[in-house]
Amino acid sequence: VRKVLLPTILGAGFESVPEGPWKEGARLERRRGGVTHQLYMGRSKFGGRFSIDVARFTSAADVECFDWHRLNMRDGDLAFRTQEEVEAVCARWKEILESEVFPWLDGERP
Repeated sequence: VRKVLLPTILGAGFESVPEGPWKEGARLERRRGGVTHQLYMGRSKFGGRFSIDVARFTSAADVECFDWHRLNMRDGDLAFRTQEEVEAVCARWKEILESEVFPWLDGERP
């Protein structure tokens, strides 16, 4: 996560909240215009999976979450047991962030 995903996310203008080095459970946030973008990364409680939750807040009452279902990812695509598998999962997440999530956050609808 720290070698593959974090540089990509920080390079896109996100910062860890609370301030300081990112750790699991902390959110990553950036502001673009009047819109706040947030990412939460972490392992699921059961099943050895890694996930990212994504939201954009256009106002205090208007929140939109990224719909992962439209990507047709299976739950097992995020599973890992070995270091090699977790690196593959992180590489897949990096690709998804760059091709789907960041454009969506910026208001583009890929």
